[in-house]
Amino acid sequence: MALDKEKDDFWDLSRIVPKKRPLKTVSSQSPIKEYSLREEEKTDKGEERMLTFSAECGEGREDEVYIPAYDTLIKRVTVRRMTDKYDFYDSFRKSAILYFDVKGEPCDFAQYYSYMPQYSQLRDSQKSYYFYWRSEMRKGRFIKTDYSYLYLAVYEIINLPDLIPPERGIRMLTDLWREYRRELPRIDFYFSIWVEDYCLIHKLPCPIDGISDFIFDILPTAPLREFYLTDIESMDERGLLSTLAYLSGYDYRKGKFIDGNPYSPEDRRKRQAELYLAHIKGAMLEVLRRNVKSSLTCGGADDIKVTVRDAFPNSLATHSVKSRITVEYYSLSDNPALKEHVTAAVRYAENRLRALIGVKSRISVKGLPDDYKRTLDGYFDALDARERALRAKENEPVYEKLYSAPSEKLSCESADKIEAVSWMTTARLVELDDGRDETDTVTEKEDESPSLPDKSTDDRDLMGLSASDVAFIAFLAGEYGTEFGELPKGMDRDNSKDRINEVFSDSFGDIIIEESCGEYVIIDDYLEDVREWLSNIRG
Repeated sequence: MALDKEKDDFWDLSRIVPKKRPLKTVSSQSPIKEYSLREEEKTDKGEERMLTFSAECGEGREDEVYIPAYDTLIKRVTVRRMTDKYDFYDSFRKSAILYFDVKGEPCDFAQYYSYMPQYSQLRDSQKSYYFYWRSEMRKGRFIKTDYSYLYLAVYEIINLPDLIPPERGIRMLTDLWREYRRELPRIDFYFSIWVEDYCLIHKLPCPIDGISDFIFDILPTAPLREFYLTDIESMDERGLLSTLAYLSGYDYRKGKFIDGNPYSPEDRRKRQAELYLAHIKGAMLEVLRRNVKSSLTCGGADDIKVTVRDAFPNSLATHSVKSRITVEYYSLSDNPALKEHVTAAVRYAENRLRALIGVKSRISVKGLPDDYKRTLDGYFDALDARERALRAKENEPVYEKLYSAPSEKLSCESADKIEAVSWMTTARLVELDDGRDETDTVTEKEDESPSLPDKSTDDRDLMGLSASDVAFIAFLAGEYGTEFGELPKGMDRDNSKDRINEVFSDSFGDIIIEESCGEYVIIDDYLEDVREWLSNIRG
């Protein structure tokens, strides 16, 4: 038996294999550790900063369920902390804290590329440029960079909510997005996801103020577009932009006359462009509130959809911020008819605006519901009336303004002054009347109709008008010729018209120029008189 046992032990390899050390158990409670900056990474004051932090700042963080305090189509959010056993990027957070206060000095750009950028990958030249670029970025100066430097900065913002408060972090994210999206176009896809997740985790509203100028471009890439939409019940202009970007298949910003009628004078064209932008938004806001809201059935539990996903995909997210987000929301994606109606409404609104600024061309409109049309017509009919009244006031003759009621407030003191002046005038008139010879007779010809300056005066008297004013009168009267000179380039015709009308109102008794169909013309009743006056001063 002993011999048999020895034979069996011959095959027992465990006796000759080195003993393995027992595996250490991983504690769920990470110890508190201390880290210090290297000598070359000291703060500006030259002091070595000791950092004390938990290697797992998210340890103990519980799941959160909340209803957004801001008005939105999102009705409930659940943020569930991930319970992965291993944290592959734990060293990144430690390094990020160590490097957080390092300042950069100006240096040459160093190219850097990494699919998942980290500090440990940076060569000295790359590290120097990154800290220089980051220092400038924190001051609001956005110098040259590339994708990897940009993503490394984003990873800092995502993973250091204890050093970068979320309210500041979202501003930094939107600033980076806005400033570099043209130079680095691929960031639209990632930022539309990361910004959304960052806000949902930290209970922040959509940062529409920072992205409104490019919301039309990035909305299609967002995983949950409803996040970028404001509830129609409380929609303002900011929410309107994102909602139009989502619901309208026509981008009014690319309209042919968005900058006004190209044939109008520059100052008028600027006014038209302002009208265009302001009132296409105003009209569509009315449509969304009055008509679109009734098209949505956002009332029952059956209307709510749910989406679940891991936060910050395709990014470096440490164990402390890794989360799974569950969002319950009202969807606008299941209503294709609504998109057709809103698209038609935007096109119809643009047609009304084109008519307002004097453009005859129209764009086709299909599928506009009658109630939408009534809302838009009511809005633009009121706008047309206001604009006509404004133009009439602007074109009011100078002498008519003299008959307007004074803007000063009535007071006893003002009345006393008026009475005193009145008595002084009366005294002067009585004095003149007393000195008048009874044999004096009135020899001046009285004519009920106004006439141009008496021909007994100097025929070349221009009544204080400039040569360019006279040339403008001749141009309007069809008597434009070399004897009157050329119209100056860039001449301010509005001011010239006002001067001419004021002079003729004083000497002739009426204005001679009016506006018709957007152009200045000589009043027909005075055309022959004006031509005669021009003949007299021609010499």
